[in-house]
Amino acid sequence: PMYLGLQQRRLEDDDYIDVIDEFMEAVYTRWPHVIVQFEDFQSKWAFKLLQRYRCTYRMFNDDVQGTAGVAIAGLLGAVRAQGRPMIDFPKMKIVVAGAGSAGIGVLNAARKTMARMLGNTETAFDSAQSQFWVVDAQGLITEGRENIDPEAQPFARKTKEMERQGLKEGATLVEVVREVKPDVLLGLSAVGGLFSKEVLEAMKGSTSTRPAIFAMSNPTKNAECTPQDAFSILGENMIFASGSP
Repeated sequence: PMYLGLQQRRLEDDDYIDVIDEFMEAVYTRWPHVIVQFEDFQSKWAFKLLQRYRCTYRMFNDDVQGTAGVAIAGLLGAVRAQGRPMIDFPKMKIVVAGAGSAGIGVLNAARKTMARMLGNTETAFDSAQSQFWVVDAQGLITEGRENIDPEAQPFARKTKEMERQGLKEGATLVEVVREVKPDVLLGLSAVGGLFSKEVLEAMKGSTSTRPAIFAMSNPTKNAECTPQDAFSILGENMIFASGSP
């Protein structure tokens, strides 16, 4: 009752698409050389609209593509900071916390980058895909889960593989970190403090000599952890990347 906007439910399905189509056509009719930035669109629309307009309009989705571009630059920088050759990037084990449009955008970009380094074959794509463990509010995303977001489906872990790693259906973030021993823990969850003391302690088991923590959610109150949190537990040798000042 206190909402100052239009007192109607948000449009869905074709009605939603029709409005965005009309908007895009009008904007490009008025400003033919404009670039349209999509910001904070729901995941279910973000990827669909990117595919819909990619050959028609100059546009990009900041959460899906902007965040991904910055994250890939950071991940490649982390490889260098770990003293490894760049070709080692496809060997990095990456645990991702968050499966929204930003999380999936980064996953897709990282997978493509790894696959390109491995030769861009179908085998290279499969190999790259196996380097990611994705955790959301319900735990580790696995093939046994019902109603998986279609965009997250390719990154769902196979049940038999999980059993070999000692992970159960819906394993928590700390359980996944403890078992996987990742090179990178990537936060795109918008859940402040998600990288708790227990999670950071688990990162001590990383197989990397310089584990990397990417707490990319912003503003600061939504950051998965602060640099102080991470360095106090993992020591000065770790790598930290942040989405907030």
